[in-house]
Amino acid sequence: MLKTAIRKEYKGLRAQLSHSDILKKTDLLLIQFQKLGFENIHTILSYQPISQQNEIDVENLVRYLQMQFPELNVCYPKSNFSDNSMEAILEEEESEFQLNDYFIPEITTGKIIAPEEIDLIFVPLLAFDTEGFRVGYGKGFYDRFIQKCREDVLKIGVSFFAPVDQIDDRNSNDIPLDFCITPEDIYAFQ
Repeated sequence: MLKTAIRKEYKGLRAQLSHSDILKKTDLLLIQFQKLGFENIHTILSYQPISQQNEIDVENLVRYLQMQFPELNVCYPKSNFSDNSMEAILEEEESEFQLNDYFIPEITTGKIIAPEEIDLIFVPLLAFDTEGFRVGYGKGFYDRFIQKCREDVLKIGVSFFAPVDQIDDRNSNDIPLDFCITPEDIYAFQ
């Protein structure tokens, strides 16, 4: 299946989910996430969901990690649409988020954290395949950012749906996930 067709199909599937479906599936995602064991996690890159797209909110996963690692540094992406790049910005008490021109909630100010300092990234996606490759929104922000990270950075996706068999138009810039969590299962791609 091609990325454009997958994008269209999975945006449609997410749009059909009721608010109660989303809440239930989000709770089940946390239960699955808690089955993973983590060591030496100091800094993570999370994201704020695009609510109009019924994107998965990973805040409960972040809170779980904060309970496991009280000194955890949580960063959020700040996008630069002129060159399709992004930076990781450390969340602090005074941090604020606002919608950018594409209705993506982004952190507005804060300390920039070097990509190589990040231990775990929650990678947003619309769908993923059985080999760990994902379909995002099509600009490649995360793939370019991950290329700057350490080789051992954990790349975790979350999806309300099971994987597609294969993304037919993958390219050399596409970086596979290490794990993708669904309400029913954990998919490992290591």
